[in-house]
Amino acid sequence: MSLFLVALLGVQVSRAVINIPAKTYVLNSSLPASQYYAPVCKDKKQDAIYAFSAMLDMIPAGLQSEFEDIAMTFWRNDITEPYKSEIQYFSDCTGLAIKDLITVNLIYDLVAVCTSIVAVDPNGKVYHGRNFDFPTVLRNDTINLLYVDADNNTLYEMTTAAGYVGVPSGFKPNGFAITMDERYVVQVPWENILDLEKGYFPDGWLIREALIKDTTFDEAVDRLSTTPIIAGIYYIVAGTDDSMDGAIITRNQTHVNGPVTDGVEYNKPLYLKDSPHDWFIIETNYDYWKVPKDDRRDHAIRHLNEIGQENIDFDTLFEVLSTPPVLASGTVFTSLYSPSQVDYFNITIRFDTTE
Repeated sequence: MSLFLVALLGVQVSRAVINIPAKTYVLNSSLPASQYYAPVCKDKKQDAIYAFSAMLDMIPAGLQSEFEDIAMTFWRNDITEPYKSEIQYFSDCTGLAIKDLITVNLIYDLVAVCTSIVAVDPNGKVYHGRNFDFPTVLRNDTINLLYVDADNNTLYEMTTAAGYVGVPSGFKPNGFAITMDERYVVQVPWENILDLEKGYFPDGWLIREALIKDTTFDEAVDRLSTTPIIAGIYYIVAGTDDSMDGAIITRNQTHVNGPVTDGVEYNKPLYLKDSPHDWFIIETNYDYWKVPKDDRRDHAIRHLNEIGQENIDFDTLFEVLSTPPVLASGTVFTSLYSPSQVDYFNITIRFDTTE
């Protein structure tokens, strides 16, 4: 396990945590980005500048100039809306260079050490929860964005960092919810960003594409399973009540991976209805069919089984996500939602005060 991963997960001790709800901004997507994103920049400008500086420092020095060249080529030739307008406005507002904003947007997906759970209660209600573990500089930069149309109808909701246009956690009312977890490899796959030149899509931006363009669980799973992406990742998707729709999509850059049975790779998502745990699926940062290199998965499985399907709800799922080692020193926020419960999208920022 890398020192970076150890630092994010922390030592398994009781954690003293202050829980603060994330602020929600309602963004009218029928307006220009310079109008709807202005309140975000007003509140989060300094936090974003600090966070982006810390993120840029994570890039190996020998790769920085190459990253910047690729970022600017992507900016000139390939970036689409609404990403381009939001990044342009955020650059104008904060003074952060376009090359720095694009570069951080592209590396954001590569350093998220997370835990995601989809569970269903005996009545068929689907719950989706996750811990987002990341460099803690993002705690003050974490925001919740509710996108609406000109008539104030909710389009989708997403939790992100100011200045990052992708989606670590997102929700389509009466459709689906999606989280992403880094697919941990021997080293952080910085070199994968070079494949942006092949037309591969940034991982977190693809979640937003699904939120914008898809309406059903099946449509979102298909998009997340088949679109080439710049780095391997896990997409965890929850569907609506009474559907048993939940999936772990284990991705490399070009297709879905799975266990090898009788010499044949099972290259499909793991669906909730096929889960070995019957009523829940869980993903951290390791292939679900392999032995994990830390104990978050095993702990969460034990805890969920102790709670039992008959007792699963938002409170007990939050309890699982609030117990070390699932809750880590690097946990930035915890999200809870159910796609069929459109008025519930709970994002809690976890300020760890443990010395």
